[in-house]
Amino acid sequence: MSGVEVAGIILAAFPLTISALEHYRDTAETLGIFWKIRREYKTWTHGLNIGKLAFERNLEELLLPLIADEDELQQLIAEPDGQAWKNPELEKRLRQRLPKSYELYLESIDRIQDVMADLKHELGMDKTGFQSKVAEEDQISVPHRSNKTMIDAIVGKANLEFQTQRIKMSFNQSKRDKLFEDLTDYNNELRTLLDTSDRIAALRRSRDVGKKSAVSKGLWQFWRHADRLYNLLTKSWACDCKFLHQANLLLQHRTTSNADFRVLFVYAQQNLKPKPWSWTCQETNIKLLEDELVPKRSTVSFTAGTSSDDHESRPSKTPPPASKFPLPKKSSFRKSIMGKFKKEKTGPSSDLSKPLPPQLKSIPPISPVPNIIMTPASFEDSKRSSLSVGIDMIEINNLCDTIATYRTDSKQCCRLKGEGGSFALQPLGETDIGDTISLEEILRKESKISLIRRQRYNIALTLASSHLQLSSTSWISSQWRKSDILFIRRSSNPDEIYIDKPYVTRSFMPTPLDTDNPQDHSLSNLGIMLLELCFGTALEDHQLRKKYPSSSTPNPFSDKAAALEWSHRAVEEAGPEFADAILWCLHNMPGSGESDTKLEKRREELFVKVVEPLKYCCDQFITTRR
Repeated sequence: MSGVEVAGIILAAFPLTISALEHYRDTAETLGIFWKIRREYKTWTHGLNIGKLAFERNLEELLLPLIADEDELQQLIAEPDGQAWKNPELEKRLRQRLPKSYELYLESIDRIQDVMADLKHELGMDKTGFQSKVAEEDQISVPHRSNKTMIDAIVGKANLEFQTQRIKMSFNQSKRDKLFEDLTDYNNELRTLLDTSDRIAALRRSRDVGKKSAVSKGLWQFWRHADRLYNLLTKSWACDCKFLHQANLLLQHRTTSNADFRVLFVYAQQNLKPKPWSWTCQETNIKLLEDELVPKRSTVSFTAGTSSDDHESRPSKTPPPASKFPLPKKSSFRKSIMGKFKKEKTGPSSDLSKPLPPQLKSIPPISPVPNIIMTPASFEDSKRSSLSVGIDMIEINNLCDTIATYRTDSKQCCRLKGEGGSFALQPLGETDIGDTISLEEILRKESKISLIRRQRYNIALTLASSHLQLSSTSWISSQWRKSDILFIRRSSNPDEIYIDKPYVTRSFMPTPLDTDNPQDHSLSNLGIMLLELCFGTALEDHQLRKKYPSSSTPNPFSDKAAALEWSHRAVEEAGPEFADAILWCLHNMPGSGESDTKLEKRREELFVKVVEPLKYCCDQFITTRR
């Protein structure tokens, strides 16, 4: 019999033993002698429940790396006598999980099985007479019968003295205490065995990561490219409608320092009349140019073939004043107006050539609008994502105009040039408008979208890797939260999302400094997001968070206190690698004015302590699928 099968048999024995104990209690209460065995009964019940809980936790820790699907794992535990425990593939994975300690595992599991057999013997569960009595008592113990009827039935079927003697002999204190002591010892032995194996595996991975980190040091400097790109994009909006634009950066787990980006530019749609914009969104590949190319300057527009009256709808001209400028609702866009706009012009050119109205000059800064636009086709179109820098390059002077005049059949690329380097931009064609949903909305209890364990782990890895790449840049704020992480809904089914395409959204208006909370909480907020993804539940919906003060605005200190208390359960849910990654983020807070050397050291630690352990957790799903 395999080690997995034995574990299933033991798991099934606990509820049977507890059920037998409850039958003793029912019989004793019926005979009026329960008061004599009340203390013994409580001791037995407590010992069995403690042993059952300890064994179940050991079993989950044992099986968690072996089974990728959470539903499959829970079904296996719920059916300890099912056929799934006899799966030879599961036994093969167990041997791989414990390469040098499998025999010790078998010894520990066999000892626990022997203890359970002795406990069943002490309760008389191995006696044929007892089983028949229990069956008879089950048939007569219906709720509608009175105690007197039950007593008469039992006394008529068995001698009262026999019943009393059976109960007294079953609660042999010395034997019972020894068996429960053995059960505790063997469970602890099994737990130590699993912990030791996991610890050795973690140390081996840390050694491998140490070797790998020497190769991956380019990642520590990746943030400089990301920050330079953001600054160049900010300067490239030489238009009056700059405050209406956002850039949506695709978050990726990177293994190299290649500075290539996927950005979705959005013209934030407001209820403005007339509608002045000639574009709504543009998906773009952006790549750092290592070899400086001399761009070809042209006296014509970015794309040939544009109609002569296109200048009437240039988005760089700010629209006439409106009574209100309401922000679009989060995660909601109207249908694309690209086609309609080409047919209906916004009005005479004189309306758009007027000086900027004073109302717009004094408009307050707009907070980042968390909206992304993308068509499903753009996700699958991998052929268009390759960027060639050996073609004609045009210097970008106004990114808004460049996007507005771009044509999908153009063979030209654009260049953003600045101090320290240049970036080539290759638009990927028109995209239509789709709705978005934030990670915060997905994790809340009222969400209709459910993420399986593998999906949650992959998102966690992407967020941790993105923090490594983007911390200290304007892409990630000091208060980075799950509300900043957005996903695209599928147009065919709004309850499904492109789960492997998370974005972070930023606008190009300066945001006021947070003088009330100047500390950088992005790393601890990352730890909270990892914790929430570990369990698939938002912190706000957890009972532990309700113990701490709450307010209408986020409280990073209360959130962190609740997360630290919750994090102690992560090791049982996801294993030591995931749990340690969470704790490292929660216990580390960047200081203000840290030197570049210290920041680089922190990034290296983040890679070793968080990114690589999460990568290991994700790789387990690949292994179990084979």
